[in-house]
Amino acid sequence: MPDLIGIAKTENIGTNILFDWDAPFNNYQPIQRYDIIFLASNGLYVRSNECKGEDPTVTECTIDMDVFVALTGLSRGNLVVVRVRAENANGWHAFSQQNV
Repeated sequence: MPDLIGIAKTENIGTNILFDWDAPFNNYQPIQRYDIIFLASNGLYVRSNECKGEDPTVTECTIDMDVFVALTGLSRGNLVVVRVRAENANGWHAFSQQNV
């Protein structure tokens, strides 16, 4: 399986939030996809259709702030918590540490 992904970064860009991470070492099997989860206001993690991670060559995604607020139940100005993991032919690695 791929190595553990480092801590993902977040950045506000206008009315969007950019999430990005570095691709992990793949242990000689190509990365097939990423799984990106966000911490919601209820303490559970949720996924977004805007950040599916289906293209293994893309290590970032952008979500409109209004969509993110509706998805997570967080208010603008709250800390955005994201975790990412990678999959290859050998399976999924654990999720990265939270970005806090």
